[in-house]
Amino acid sequence: MRPTDNRPLPASTATDRIQRLRHLSVVALFIALAAGVAEMIAHLWEAEDLSGEGPAILLRLGIYAVVAGLVLAFARGHRWAAVVLIVGLGVVGMASLIAEPLTWLFTDSDIGSLLATADASITLIILIRIVHIAAVVVAVPLMIRILAITRRVR
Repeated sequence: MRPTDNRPLPASTATDRIQRLRHLSVVALFIALAAGVAEMIAHLWEAEDLSGEGPAILLRLGIYAVVAGLVLAFARGHRWAAVVLIVGLGVVGMASLIAEPLTWLFTDSDIGSLLATADASITLIILIRIVHIAAVVVAVPLMIRILAITRRVR
């Protein structure tokens, strides 16, 4: 069956496909969530004084808790959770992940200098950010595909 075919899928085939795609998407979403937490910790690890960071840490932890709840709702089959995750992580979250590197690239694009002077913590943060972005890039299209399939099965 061609992907552009709009005929409804047999329920058993669609259900199996949805379960596989949902599982992969949930794994990718939890990887993204773990990467977000790891990056927050890596940034805090560098800080000299954490006394003023309490509200920002609580805000981030609250966001991570909401995202975890949405991922669990999506894992249980709630379509609305997929829509919220697609918009929240795929648009707003991705924008926040790429804004800082793009700003740096357009203002001081000497990548060689950055890499030459990067210490272990900067390297770790860059690697975590790459994993975070990759996980979101995997999860969002999978969720979109699931929404398309479940729309056709109805």
